[in-house]
Amino acid sequence: MLKKTESVCFGDPVFRRSKRGWKVSNTNQGEKKILLDYGIKINGKTEYPMQVGSVDMAILSHAHLDHSGFFPTLFFGTYPTTIMTEPTAQLSELLIKDSMKINRRRHAKQNFFKKQLNMLMSKYIKYEYGVPIENNGYYITLYDAIT
Repeated sequence: MLKKTESVCFGDPVFRRSKRGWKVSNTNQGEKKILLDYGIKINGKTEYPMQVGSVDMAILSHAHLDHSGFFPTLFFGTYPTTIMTEPTAQLSELLIKDSMKINRRRHAKQNFFKKQLNMLMSKYIKYEYGVPIENNGYYITLYDAIT
């Protein structure tokens, strides 16, 4: 069971909403920084959330760009444990590649490269809903919101 000991928000004034994350403690492992979703907003121009730095674990709930679009930035020299479902991974890759193409056509700033996207796609851990995931003494179970 993942024990939430301190809530931290990765807020973004551009989006007027929070990116959720947890800082959790485990007596054997010390403090961990866990990120849930990390997206971008494409509406005329691409808007980016604040950088969160390195995280120990990143969880992608679903493929929409406002949840997945900034995930590749987590792979600049660090490789956090990243978990998502197989369909989320496939759709995220497609959508993120498309957003990169749109940014190139617009001559817009891109905060990551194909290399980071490839690292994300090669390093993620596939999970199934309802199945507990153990990582460094933490257990996480994710559930489909529809069921």
